[in-house]
Order: sequence, then C-alpha cells, then structure tokens
Amino acid sequence: MSSNSSSAVLNLPDGSTVLYAELIWGGTYKVLGQDYTNLLNLPINFILPNNANKIYKVYPQNQQTFIYENSSVYCNSCNVTSYVSEALSGTYETGNVVGTTSPGDSTSNCCGWTLAVVYKNSQLPYRKLSLYTGGEVITPTSTFSIPISNFQTPISGSHNARILVSALEGDAPITGDQLLLGTDANNLVNLSGPENPSNNFFGSQINNDSGQTDTLGSFGNRNQNVLTGTNIVAGRQGVDITNVDASNALTNSQTSGIIQFMTTEDIYIPTSLGVQIDMNAPLITISQTTSSDFVVLGDNVKYTITVTNNGPVAANNVVLKTLIPEGLQYTPSSLTVNSVAYNGNISQGIKLNTINPSASSVVTFAADVVKYPYDTAQYSNLVTLNYNFVTANGTLQGITESNINNLKTSSFLFPPLVPNYQQIAYKNTPVDGKILGVSSTSTITSYTLDTPPKNGFAKVNTDGTWEYTPMVNFVGTDSFSVLVTDANGDSSISTVSISVKSIFENQEPINCCPCNIIFPQELCKYKINENPYYCY
Repeated sequence: MSSNSSSAVLNLPDGSTVLYAELIWGGTYKVLGQDYTNLLNLPINFILPNNANKIYKVYPQNQQTFIYENSSVYCNSCNVTSYVSEALSGTYETGNVVGTTSPGDSTSNCCGWTLAVVYKNSQLPYRKLSLYTGGEVITPTSTFSIPISNFQTPISGSHNARILVSALEGDAPITGDQLLLGTDANNLVNLSGPENPSNNFFGSQINNDSGQTDTLGSFGNRNQNVLTGTNIVAGRQGVDITNVDASNALTNSQTSGIIQFMTTEDIYIPTSLGVQIDMNAPLITISQTTSSDFVVLGDNVKYTITVTNNGPVAANNVVLKTLIPEGLQYTPSSLTVNSVAYNGNISQGIKLNTINPSASSVVTFAADVVKYPYDTAQYSNLVTLNYNFVTANGTLQGITESNINNLKTSSFLFPPLVPNYQQIAYKNTPVDGKILGVSSTSTITSYTLDTPPKNGFAKVNTDGTWEYTPMVNFVGTDSFSVLVTDANGDSSISTVSISVKSIFENQEPINCCPCNIIFPQELCKYKINENPYYCY
C-alpha cells in the first residue's frame, strides 16, 4: 500500500454478525519543528481481507485536536460498518496515517489506528455492550469519568465483564496512568491485565482479547517492556490497544457504574472504550442426539433435543424450531415434549412455555430415511430457540441456536449433469440434435422445453432429441433451454445456443473450374489425377 502502513488481524467467532464498526486513527501532528496540520483532513488507505488488491479511501467523519505542553495530537474516526460486515475476519491494513517522527522528542511522537467492532453471536451470553470513541487528554490535574447504566449483573454467582480500550501517548518508563471501574466514584477498583499494570496501564502495548501481546499484526513482538518500565530498541511508541478482565470491579445485581481515567504522572489520551458485561439473563444450551450415527434408505431415526437453562433467570414463552433435513420424512405422531405426546409441527415451531433456572426441557421426534441427501453424505439440521426474559430494564427478546447436527449416510445425490450445446444452422433450414443427461444415482426420466427460442421454433422429445427451425429469413443467434429431470425428481437446465447463418452471401454466378458453367447452389468437383474438372 505504502511504506506508511501496518496490518492487524480481526478474529470473529463463526456465525457472528457485525452490528457496528468504527476505524479510529490519530497521533502527533505537530512536535518540535514538524507540523502536519495541513494533512489532517486527508483520507487514509484501508484494505480489507476479502479484497486485498483494492484500496479504499476513508475520510474522517469525526475530528479532534489536542494541544498540551509541547505536543499537538489529533484523533479522527469513521464508520466502516458496511466494509467490515462483509469482510468479517482476516487481515486489515491501514496506511497514510499522519504522525510525527521528530528526533528531538523521544516520548511524544506517536501514530496508530484501531478498528473497533461490535458484533452479535447466538453462542455467546447476553451482554451489555457499549462503545465510546473520541479523545480526552488525561493529566495529573484532570480525571475523566464515564457513567454506564442499563444493565444488570447476575443476582448470584459469578459475574463477568471486560473493558477494551485504546489510547495515545502512553509511555512504559512513565508511570501513574490508571483505568478504574466501580459502582460509583467512591468505590473504584484499579483495572489491570497481563501486560497492563494497574499503575502503568498505558505503556505502548498492543494486546489481544485475553490481554496478552498480540503477535499477529505488524511489529507484533515490539511492545515496550511495561512490566519493568523500560523501552526496547525499535519498540512501538505511544500506541495502546488492550482488553482486560473487569469482573472483580462489579457486584451481583449491579445496574450502573462508573469508568474513570486518571494519572499521577504520565499524560495520555484514550481514543476508544468498549464495555462488555454479562447480563442477568438465561444461559441456554441446546444438545441434539440421534438414535444412530449412520443410516441408510428405509431406516427410522429418533432425534432427542435437550434444552437447558444454566442461567439465573427464567426463559419465558419458549418456542423451539428445527427443519427436518431434506431426504428425511417426519414420522407421524412421533413428537413428544418431556415424554408427553405433542400435536404440532416442529418445523413451524412448538411451544415449551417457561424453562426455569437449572431446568431442562426434552423434545423427541422420529423421521424415516426416504432419500439420500444432496452434495454430501450426511443429513444436517439446526435447532433454533426463541424466548424472552425479564431484567431490571424490562423484557428482552432472546434467541439461541444449536450447533449443526450431522447424521451420516452411505451416499448422496447430485442433480442431473448436463452440458450446454452450441449448434450452427442455416437460414430457413431446420437443425436437430440430442441432449445427453447423466444422473449419478438415478435415471433420466424426461426432457422438456423450459424456455422457448425468441427467433424460431423448438421441439423437444422425451428422449432428449430436439429440432430447431429458425423464423423465415432470420440470421443471427438464438437459444432455448431444456429441463432435464431424473427419477428422484431432481432437475437441471441445458441451454442450446443456435448460430443461424446465411448459406450464400454472394448470389452471383461462381466460376470455379474450366467449364465456366457453375451457378449458385451447384457443386464443382474434380477427380484426383484426372482431367478435366467437371461440374454437376
């Protein structure tokens, strides 16, 4: 992209949906003789994992500048949800981010970027998610607090929370920078992580989701030695991104709190803050088993679905749904809920009502194996559970999905294999041919005209033979399609393209042999080693 660029790897769990993504970039723009004020409005380059050959220009939607002591720092950001929601996991690259490199200042120079992504995933617990972006200068004389609310931690047992944060100007050799969380300003707990000491939290560290050094991106092993408060040679300078456990700063049944940035010495600028708190909610697990791991045609298989609520809150108005895999047929009157016969359609959804904490509900049904599956030798299905639950902030809707269950079999189906055809015809002259379809597990039962030609007439016979007649004096390209069906009821389309040509573009007499009597549509020939030429 350019010499001024770096990359980072985004890891999202399988099945995730991106709700929001913001690209945040910043650094020093004016330090001891270097002044890049005129460059702050320019776009930066952004490369996505799903199209590494294309550079997107990202302009700042939000802009801030900060001037303190001998430094000038900026913070820009832009909503990039539309890009990240399509690209998802992979390596992202950003370039042309403005930053100073003044040799006269060994601590202020800094430059970097953060991609903040909020996502949902049905396999994860219900959480309070909040994202704050924008800079604030933290000095020994100015703290900065952010209130958080509209959540409720579990009423008993363990509670889980993580804080994700990025910042500029944090230095490993200068201590005093702190990040705190608590129920109120009088009950704050210093947060810390494996690479984020409680009294030197921002020390030029880029860490992963567990708070350990992130080695996947550019210069992944160049974090400063914050644990000893020293810099390494060619280490990263003044950029922090980290994720730390904040569970010990919360209490049971907590519904609000406060996050505070402060320092006693090291000046720094937080640029983004993410809050993730597991809520007081049902914790649903879905297990699915079958009476056999392997089936063949004619078998009957029993499915058992167990729904368990491991959370502290009841799941109400529970509805379970699963689609019967293609090739299986529901066995009539086989559906039960908690061993009681149930008259309903599991593909449309059945009511399980309320599942209390530590309780389970068991659903069973049977299916007959009537046809092999397509493309792969297994029957796959997914269970979906919809419900609601009551919190301190009202009633919320919930949805949980099971893992995909795969029931293996001995074979699988392909739709008929048929080629497309190209034929040449001549003006006012019919042409014919034959379509040959092949089925891997069955026989071809019919060939029927699917889409007729626009400039002629086509007849298709049941054995695949066809005849095409162009319209009078038509010259050009025409086509029609044929539906090829096998004994399983599966079908494919074959397209026949016809190039209709004029036989004789030149209708004047043709002189091609010594007899000079050749006229249109007459044939001129000669015998090898015999003279003269002759015509007939």
